[in-house]
Amino acid sequence: MPVPDPLILLDEAKRHLRIDSDDDLLAVEGMVEAALEYLASIGVSLDYDLFENPMPAPLKQAALMLVARFYGRRGEDEPIGLDPVIDRLIAPYREIAL
Repeated sequence: MPVPDPLILLDEAKRHLRIDSDDDLLAVEGMVEAALEYLASIGVSLDYDLFENPMPAPLKQAALMLVARFYGRRGEDEPIGLDPVIDRLIAPYREIAL
């Protein structure tokens, strides 16, 4: 079975953040991973087998928005919380635990 493409490419995150240099690549890579782990921790299914394309556009946009929030608030200690727009984007993909 072929290995699926990453859910979010580093270049996509860089474009979304409007970063031209490679100075923050490790930080951005960590933020992408943290955003995806956060989505998974709140019940968003990131199962490759469920998607025809590796990641539906609303989920990708929500993850990129989280990365942007992490990047914009790097170095701050206050909790971020979930933006209402991100919440609406991910709502159809959340699994409800009983």
